[in-house]
Amino acid sequence: MTEPSIDDSKNYRIPASSFDEVLAHIIADLEAVKNDAIRIYGEYSDDNINRITRYAIYAMLADMYLWQGDYQRCIEYCDLIIDYKKGQYDELLQEYSSFVRNVELYGDFPLISEAPNGSSYAGTSFSEIFGKGEFL
Repeated sequence: MTEPSIDDSKNYRIPASSFDEVLAHIIADLEAVKNDAIRIYGEYSDDNINRITRYAIYAMLADMYLWQGDYQRCIEYCDLIIDYKKGQYDELLQEYSSFVRNVELYGDFPLISEAPNGSSYAGTSFSEIFGKGEFL
């Protein structure tokens, strides 16, 4: 269904759409809103966890174009994300000199390190990406 119904007058017993139709519809929806999406909610990583940003939409589009076999568009969206992350890393280096907390260059790519510099503690990448939760 692509149209809402307020009064139950619509027939909701419709045949299932094909995977390709659904994927194309989702891609069209994301393409239509990608440039309106916020780039960043705040300067701290915790401000942006669990929120959709322009770069999250780019990542979803890259994945969906990969499913479609449109490798060129997948690469284009991946390049946008990588360039953005490299720019963030360069800004952090300028602000904090040569030390960026929990981020290291792997080849040319800034990635969250598994263990902070000088630490024997491992496993920080999960909480840096998904946030710090509490156990019940």
